[in-house]
Amino acid sequence: MLPLADYLYRVKTYFPYKRGELRDLLLCTILLSFIISFREWGIGVFDIGVGLENWGTSFLLVGFSLFIITAAQRLVGIYHGYQVEYRLWWMGILTGITLVFVSRGALWFLLPGGIMVNHLAGHRLGFHRYGMDYYILGLISYAGTLAAFLLALLVKISGTENEVLGKMVYFLVLFIIFDMLPVPPLTGIKLFYGSRLVYIFLLALTLVASFLMLTDIHPVLLAIISFIAAVVIWFVYYLGIERKIWRGPYGGGWAPKFKK
Repeated sequence: MLPLADYLYRVKTYFPYKRGELRDLLLCTILLSFIISFREWGIGVFDIGVGLENWGTSFLLVGFSLFIITAAQRLVGIYHGYQVEYRLWWMGILTGITLVFVSRGALWFLLPGGIMVNHLAGHRLGFHRYGMDYYILGLISYAGTLAAFLLALLVKISGTENEVLGKMVYFLVLFIIFDMLPVPPLTGIKLFYGSRLVYIFLLALTLVASFLMLTDIHPVLLAIISFIAAVVIWFVYYLGIERKIWRGPYGGGWAPKFKK
């Protein structure tokens, strides 16, 4: 286990955001907040004052959410000996803006970007896998997804009947769902390459819990149902697909066949 003093030193040294990251996060916040506030520029008629106010409110909730998400990824990455950097995905952002115009604000397509990690060689001495560990990379990225879910859950159970907070929960749930897609540079693809079995379990757990988040279900019941559903889906996947893939070089399934 990493000593607390060593971890605090790493956080102090490697946690601060770089100028390029701050630029990407600012652009991402501006554009994502525009997407989710597209239909809030007046009721019936266009009102620039109302629109700018709603855009500003969306900017604050998106900016706060992205900070929590990226901070969680950085803290977990630093613990494992990696420096995490956020990168904006222009193709995903432009796709989201195009679709929100085409659908007149009805469709939120949230593919803002992902993380890159730099191997901190001096801080990974003694690790079993000294170089880049794709399994750990997936977990580092998923730390942001988990942070988004916990933030949404905290806002949900606060009991505050507020339109802005309700919008924040909806935004975070959609962000989580999109982030788990196996598409570069999102979290899903990193988990997929790290471990398919872990990816399937976390994908099922996250999606079921996210959809239940939009209902009035009790948080304890939400956790129980999500876990049971994830276990069932994991077993179905393993027995139906994964077990056939890795049956062995002389077995059946999809594994390559070799003569003895």
